[in-house]
Amino acid sequence: MAQTEAATPQEAHHEAPPAGTANVAPDAMSMQQLMIWLTQQQQMYQTQMQTQFQMQMQQTNNRFEHLLASQGERRKKDPPMYEGKFGEDLELWIFAMEEYYANKRGLMEADKSDFVTQYPAV
Repeated sequence: MAQTEAATPQEAHHEAPPAGTANVAPDAMSMQQLMIWLTQQQQMYQTQMQTQFQMQMQQTNNRFEHLLASQGERRKKDPPMYEGKFGEDLELWIFAMEEYYANKRGLMEADKSDFVTQYPAV
């Protein structure tokens, strides 16, 4: 947003003296002029903050929609189970678990609790 607002009350006074008043020294700025300048600065700050919050919300919504779209229509799969039976390969199970959770990384890192409710600890 490119607004040309005065940086100080003195600059505001020099740039736009009120209609019908003579040029007054910066130190002699009236209380009313100071209040007008402060109000303008506050409004400009509020506008900037509102714009920033809107941009952040849009980015968050875009990220959320991307996560939902990337999940597609995949069905929930349970993680691989290891029961400790004879002949069961522990290293293969560890590899399968790493692969399973690597595919869920985006969902796990999202700032939502869906991962916890969708994949509760066993």
